[in-house]
Amino acid sequence: MSSNKLDLLKKSLANVYGLYLKTQNYHWNVKGSDFYQLHIFLEGQYKDLAETVDDLAERVVTLGEKAPGSFRDFQSLMTIDEAPADTLSADKMINDLLLSYQTTVECLRTILPFCAEDDDAGTEDLVSSIIGDLEKKAWMLKAHIS
Repeated sequence: MSSNKLDLLKKSLANVYGLYLKTQNYHWNVKGSDFYQLHIFLEGQYKDLAETVDDLAERVVTLGEKAPGSFRDFQSLMTIDEAPADTLSADKMINDLLLSYQTTVECLRTILPFCAEDDDAGTEDLVSSIIGDLEKKAWMLKAHIS
């Protein structure tokens, strides 16, 4: 089993957790004429992301490793930026989320070649499914930009 694959899975887990927190933050702090729609929409997204975090963590454990689970762990592994301290406009929040989705999907894609090397269809299926789900979430976010 490739240690690179496990390292990338942990990094992806941290990125999805960071995306979850950022989405929840923006859900709480969004303002503007489309507040209600975005508030509800972002709530659905962060709830879905919580399930993805769980799926990735359980896969890490299934492969025999300890899943990272502290803020310190996640901060050291994340390759996405945290939400800025300033309050952003709704469009800037969405653009920031889109960048985080892009970075997270790119990280997940780097796992796939290692799955082929290890003949690890379970991880490949999970990662491919998550990539598709995150791409759909990003597409839906793009539709909100005015």
